[in-house]
Amino acid sequence: NLAGDIYDLINIINEKINDDIIVYAYCHPETIMTEEGKMIKRIAAQGKQLEKFAPESFSSIVFFTQVVSVPGQPSEFFFRTVNTGRDTCKTPLEMFEEELVPNDLVLINEKINEYYG
Repeated sequence: NLAGDIYDLINIINEKINDDIIVYAYCHPETIMTEEGKMIKRIAAQGKQLEKFAPESFSSIVFFTQVVSVPGQPSEFFFRTVNTGRDTCKTPLEMFEEELVPNDLVLINEKINEYYG
């Protein structure tokens, strides 16, 4: 049931919600081994039926959190906007100029609205 409910929720977000509404889904990452033997991080999907299901494939924007730690200073949290080759992070080309952007949804909202106009 979980697999079907998650799939239905993603379809509702993509097909039934107005285009002027931005939906943010917060997820945990998991590390998996691809069929080619490569380790990648992706959105965690629980249950046997969801092992081949990639929720991020239904979105054009997927951020990963990047923590920057400098000894003696507080850690800083960013959103990574580009894929490292070992994860499923993605944003449309030229939406962001920087690889790391502040963890600030107001800024993210502005960039998304500016990009899609």
